[in-house]
Amino acid sequence: MKALDTSVLVRYYTADDAKQHAAAVAVLKREEALFVPKTVVQELWWVLTKAKPYQFAERKVSKVIAHLAGLSNIVLEDASVVAMALKYQQQGVEFADALHLASSIGCEQLLTFDSAFKKRTTKLKIQPLCIIPT
Repeated sequence: MKALDTSVLVRYYTADDAKQHAAAVAVLKREEALFVPKTVVQELWWVLTKAKPYQFAERKVSKVIAHLAGLSNIVLEDASVVAMALKYQQQGVEFADALHLASSIGCEQLLTFDSAFKKRTTKLKIQPLCIIPT
């Protein structure tokens, strides 16, 4: 099985470079199975929402990631964790934090110095609890 890097997915979803877009489309059509690490999903989120020239709306990037996860030949690392992170993001948690939190299921607490993250997850009653260490 081959794994995909963020750059291939960016070209696939943005088509901002015709030659690379065509190559990305060909790879996704040709390969029976392609592994996508959750770190690539996190970077894809960041590139599409924050990096110029993209700066897509978060709602659009959520749809991109849901589409990616739904492709029959994509093997998404911790697919259920990524799905949970998307759910948390839709509730107002930043995607990277949401992925950290979803990946920490089974832990008692997630220790953070990010007070906004703690406040948001406490309000939403998301587990594990975010705690600021003292």
